[in-house]
Amino acid sequence: MFTHLCRDDLRMVMSKEFAATVAGLVPVVLLLVVVDVATNRRGLGAAFREIARPSAVVRSMGRRPSLRDHEVARAEQATKAVRAGWNRLLTEMSFAVGSAVAAVLLFQAEFVALRWLAERDPGPAPGDAKFCLVALMLAFIRVGLAPVLDLVVPLVRGLADVAPVMPAQGRILRELQRRRGRDDGA
Repeated sequence: MFTHLCRDDLRMVMSKEFAATVAGLVPVVLLLVVVDVATNRRGLGAAFREIARPSAVVRSMGRRPSLRDHEVARAEQATKAVRAGWNRLLTEMSFAVGSAVAAVLLFQAEFVALRWLAERDPGPAPGDAKFCLVALMLAFIRVGLAPVLDLVVPLVRGLADVAPVMPAQGRILRELQRRRGRDDGA
């Protein structure tokens, strides 16, 4: 997709219509990024709160030379919670970095388009046109993929939790049917 934009034979030039479209579209896409940032900020806060208590438990237990027998289960539970919290935190942080990159690119694209429109004789500026296109494409990907990933990640995690249960459930159902058949025949 992006390799096509970098080819020299791509005759892309900045035009008044294209620059005006970029200048008008960037604020709309930027608003979507900002709304997503607000949601992401809440997610980051929740992730930090979620990891705080088990982190304190792990930290306090980690200072001891060894765990007592009755602390092993609590330590195991706390380390699992920290690992899960870190996974969520890393996911939220990756969304935050993606939003920051998209916002910076959008600001730059807006500046490029407005500067081009303001110049007396700006010329074709193919590099500026390609940059604006790439910046908008990346922002569209960021804004469009975030809701999809928000849906896919919990689905994958849920399936990972549920999938191992299915064979056991099948065995239990077969056993119950077998027992029902034996009870009906007796």
